[in-house]
Amino acid sequence: MHESEYAERTVKKHYGLIAGGYVRDTALGLTPKDMDLFFAEGQREAVLRDMKEHVSLLQKDISDYAAHPYVTRVYSVIGKSIDLVFTRVNPIQHVIKGFDLGICKCYTDCITPAVFSEQCLADMLNKTITYHRNETLHNDKLVMRHALRLQRRFPDYRIEVQDATT
Repeated sequence: MHESEYAERTVKKHYGLIAGGYVRDTALGLTPKDMDLFFAEGQREAVLRDMKEHVSLLQKDISDYAAHPYVTRVYSVIGKSIDLVFTRVNPIQHVIKGFDLGICKCYTDCITPAVFSEQCLADMLNKTITYHRNETLHNDKLVMRHALRLQRRFPDYRIEVQDATT
């Protein structure tokens, strides 16, 4: 089974989401570099049990997710470009409120069409990478590192920083 088919089956079975760059890049006709699957923490045991029947998993250090206090655990699927991210809140809430860059605020549940936040659509239309700063959900150094990685992928996009109130 192709890795994207396997991920989609897992997302459907366990009420998760594929979110961020994979959804955005696919919509833009680009080859995604990886796939992030998001699940509620309450689904962790079932997801891991199901996944371990087919693939090896490695628990990751969540320091890269320090800007996201909703994240509880992250696992990598060994040999595949897939991360499993477990959150304290509903995965949709995490994507829309917890993601730091507007251009990444998109997701699919693999059943209904992909959802793109207004911030994501504005960034794609305006060729921007907007950091929507929220005082309770930010770590400027990590977010800017993420924004710079995206800018290397999209060199004609400019980085903008906005306070959550603007």
